[in-house]
Amino acid sequence: LSIDDSNKTIPQHAKEIRKSLGIDLTFQYQCNSTRKFYLYIRKLTEAVGVFVHCFVGVDTNTARGFAIYEEPLPIIGINNADRYPAKTFSIIHELTHLLKRSSAICNDMTDTSSIQEEEIFCNAIAGEVLVPREPLVEQLQKRITTEVDVDTVAILAKTFSVSKEVIC
Repeated sequence: LSIDDSNKTIPQHAKEIRKSLGIDLTFQYQCNSTRKFYLYIRKLTEAVGVFVHCFVGVDTNTARGFAIYEEPLPIIGINNADRYPAKTFSIIHELTHLLKRSSAICNDMTDTSSIQEEEIFCNAIAGEVLVPREPLVEQLQKRITTEVDVDTVAILAKTFSVSKEVIC
């Protein structure tokens, strides 16, 4: 699997990633903790030949993750100080860099437009992989009558085993 500059949409790329990793939506809904979902995503990512490493001693404001595109063993580094939902998001975000055949270090301190565009793209893919649009709409239709409130966001985050920020 790779992501090139084709005309595929973000949902199409995300669907391919979910399929390639074998992410099961039913299992995702049944996860009773964000830790369990993180371990599941990590295991699936490692099963396709990506080494996932947790690094320590670095503040999350400095680096949340990195991707090293190297054959035969690409590497994803995630900050061990992060919360489990953030680690899960970082795995998919960094995997997106790898699928684009590029290396990256991800933090909030970059300001070049090309890097920002790449980060926005990887964030969009990660969000769509972890919370696919169609199941999200189905869950929203079950829960809301007029508008999405803070409680609904919290329920959806728990349903998908992700952070509230990903739901937003």
